[in-house]
Amino acid sequence: MSQTPAPVPNLPPARRSPTRAIRDRIDLAAIRIAGDPARWSEVVKEIRKSLGRPPLPVELSLPQAYQFVSCDVRGFHAAYPVAAPIALDGGGMNTVQRSWDLFAGRELAVRKHHPAVSAVEELLRSLRDALVRERLGTLPRHPVIQRFWASGLIDGERCDVFDFAPGMSLARYVARRGLTLGVLIDVGIHAARGLDHLHRHGLIHADVKPENLCVEGRVTAEGETSVRVRLIDFDIVSSPEEQLNQYSLGNSLEGTLPYMPAENFSQKLPEDPAEGRRMVLSKDVFALGLTLYRVAAGRLPKNFPASENALLKSKIRKDEAILEFPPGIPEPLRVLIASMCRSVWRERPTLAQTIAALHSVDDALTFAEREQLVNEPLVETTPDSTRVEASASFVGPYRVLDRNFAPRFTNDGQAIPLAELEDPFGRRLVGVPYAFPDEERELLFYEERRALLKDLNAVRLLHPELFPGGFRDLVRERTADEHLVWIVRPMLEGVKKLPEYLAEIAPDATVKDRVGILRRVAESLAVLEDAGYTLPALPPELVFFIPRPGETMGATAEQMAMTRPIDRLFDLPASGATYRQELMGMASAQRRRLGARAELVADVRALAESIGVTSGLSVADRLLVEQLDTLQTWRERAEVLVLVEMQCQ
Repeated sequence: MSQTPAPVPNLPPARRSPTRAIRDRIDLAAIRIAGDPARWSEVVKEIRKSLGRPPLPVELSLPQAYQFVSCDVRGFHAAYPVAAPIALDGGGMNTVQRSWDLFAGRELAVRKHHPAVSAVEELLRSLRDALVRERLGTLPRHPVIQRFWASGLIDGERCDVFDFAPGMSLARYVARRGLTLGVLIDVGIHAARGLDHLHRHGLIHADVKPENLCVEGRVTAEGETSVRVRLIDFDIVSSPEEQLNQYSLGNSLEGTLPYMPAENFSQKLPEDPAEGRRMVLSKDVFALGLTLYRVAAGRLPKNFPASENALLKSKIRKDEAILEFPPGIPEPLRVLIASMCRSVWRERPTLAQTIAALHSVDDALTFAEREQLVNEPLVETTPDSTRVEASASFVGPYRVLDRNFAPRFTNDGQAIPLAELEDPFGRRLVGVPYAFPDEERELLFYEERRALLKDLNAVRLLHPELFPGGFRDLVRERTADEHLVWIVRPMLEGVKKLPEYLAEIAPDATVKDRVGILRRVAESLAVLEDAGYTLPALPPELVFFIPRPGETMGATAEQMAMTRPIDRLFDLPASGATYRQELMGMASAQRRRLGARAELVADVRALAESIGVTSGLSVADRLLVEQLDTLQTWRERAEVLVLVEMQCQ
């Protein structure tokens, strides 16, 4: 007895283009197939007939010849039948396959995702998947943008399905055919229009480069060389809001290092949200400018170091790219590309200005000038950041430099020392390993810490002045004998713990200054309490003072990865430098016990004694500090300390 198929939704009436109406019909057919997979070929036959297509060839109905893309459409489960994908290429985050839609015969690109290897990557993937469904899936058609069809599963593997872009990458096109001035300008105009379309609909491509522009060569009726351009590879597509969030959390932004602008690594976020939005949108302008230069000159700028770590340091210093254009590039085009590649984002043109400038250059050219060969370069390949010696070992995306970097400094029952790690851009980090005898306990710890990391990130976005962030990522590792979970935190360069800060940096701190330290600790505990967490203990060593990058030493990659250098966060002047205070130990935070009231009050009072607060207060203020445990919340205790601080001389 056959099962009754699930109900199929009726689409709301609306004026639709013919293309949209066809898409709606196919979506509904995919929902019907998910409800009754055995009858998929009948549904396909019906749709093909309505579209004027011939019947599906018999060989494509064989079990090994087709697969289903399983996904959700309008809240319903759907199954799109496609021809069994054929492998084409692979990237950092995916494997690209070629397929065909069996409804209408459209050629498709299926991008299968590689599994996420850390908690942060997993979170970014989930945010990106939601963004793709919400914005890319409803993006109005544009000739430069690959049409997105579905995000779902094939054989249990995550994948995205796009229209297939014929032709070859811009890098390969130039290497094979050379580059005329007209094609260079056409590529710039088309790519800028496509990026502008994304930006106007709340999307940032974030990985523009010659390998991600697909071009198809054509010759017009007048004999002019032309190209059709498509922007491909939306693996790290993002939104301005999410980019700003990642800046705020201090996380590394994804992309291809040579094409990433300097602001990606300085993390100096404008205070004005509108300014911040313009900053993150300008990263696509920078990458497009560098792309145009690379294909015109046949190389990256000559002052770009071959070493990724050296290039990273150059970007942190905001070194300007030294551009040497080949003969035949008009001066206005040189000026435009150079301005797009500026290290200061405010000095770059907008995409609208870029498009207008390219049209102006194009309008001034004759037919012969457009056909002039700019260069015949063999475009060099971008340095392969994944190529490391065979003996290198990794913890998730992080390379292990030293597994015996430092002893553990807390009594947490763990024996494995801290490790020195390196992120994909060459910045050093610290890995804190936790070992478990079995997978069950390891998984329980990982899930608890992953929930904590998510909650802490939400707190950090609201209170960057209190939690710029020492707990960055979480990675699972399996060895022959143990199940490990790694907590990844920044390498703390130039940081002083509270006792060192008072002894070496601020020995003349007044009682008011020291009460201010207690007040900031209480404020940190208050926002942590609001999120439902507390710390197991609060020794003085967990109160850190972090210098503004570049003041106590040259601004290093590690310092820029460690902190958020926003001017207002560094509000503690001392010894010719400015510091900010941060409460560390967040990775060991615990859920607050129901009804708990006076957690950590004794530790804070002991902290007050150790830094000389209590002895320097008036009798009335000392009584206020001694009665902190009678209050209900850390928010109330912070308010009392604000009052005490105001009354100090």
